[in-house]
Amino acid sequence: MSNERPLFESLRLRTGLYAFLLYGLMAGGLIVPVFVSAADAEAVTSTDAAKAMEQVQRDGKYVCLLLYKETNAKASSFQKAVDVLKQNKADKVELVMADVLASTSESLLRKLRIDPERMPMPFLIVFAPNGVVTGAFETDPDEKKLADSILSQQAIQCLKLLQDGKNVVLCIQGEFTKGKEQVIEAVNTFLADKAYKDTFDKVFIDPDKSENKAFLEKLNVTMTADEAVTIVLTPQGRIAGTFKGTTTKDQLVKSLQACGSGCGGATGGG
Repeated sequence: MSNERPLFESLRLRTGLYAFLLYGLMAGGLIVPVFVSAADAEAVTSTDAAKAMEQVQRDGKYVCLLLYKETNAKASSFQKAVDVLKQNKADKVELVMADVLASTSESLLRKLRIDPERMPMPFLIVFAPNGVVTGAFETDPDEKKLADSILSQQAIQCLKLLQDGKNVVLCIQGEFTKGKEQVIEAVNTFLADKAYKDTFDKVFIDPDKSENKAFLEKLNVTMTADEAVTIVLTPQGRIAGTFKGTTTKDQLVKSLQACGSGCGGATGGG
């Protein structure tokens, strides 16, 4: 039996680093859940909906899933917020609406472990193309917060690894970052250690690219000049260590020891 928490409970409990990451949504190996549009509820079968979502995933687009019980003014305001987002990011976003009281939404609610009696409605969830949750809103989102849910490829790669239960060494460095070769060497040495190679992975993210700004802001990363920043992230939403400038394998190992049971993998290393 899974001990993962229902969606809304997870949202309520998660704070700090990933208030926007609803951990464990994809139970049972589910990558992208089946969404049923309320407008087509009577005509679309679950198989048809699955094919539709597969097409959206192949197109590399985000899904803004709007869950609702009635088409009231509040639901309309959510829809309008997504419409504004689509005007600016038409090639990246699709709106999908699901009436949680419709029989055709039952499969969706089971897969997302949503109890419509406990979850406030309407509710908006933003899914990246790889299935990770990048935003969740129970109140009408403002334009910036909703736009900040559209993250870079490197950011959603990082979130996917965390969602899959891996720790991540996030290497924040740009084209002209000084000493980045030394950082890369230290990270590769750390990841080659048999104590960590199966529970850790690395992601490189360029702070000079505008599409990475929102993600780095969520991590409270402040870049100073051209100095590299290396962060160790855990699936539980903790920052095990932050290192500015050069980094060594020993520093990475010590960050895990300080983190204790909140980090995966062994803490000895050699």
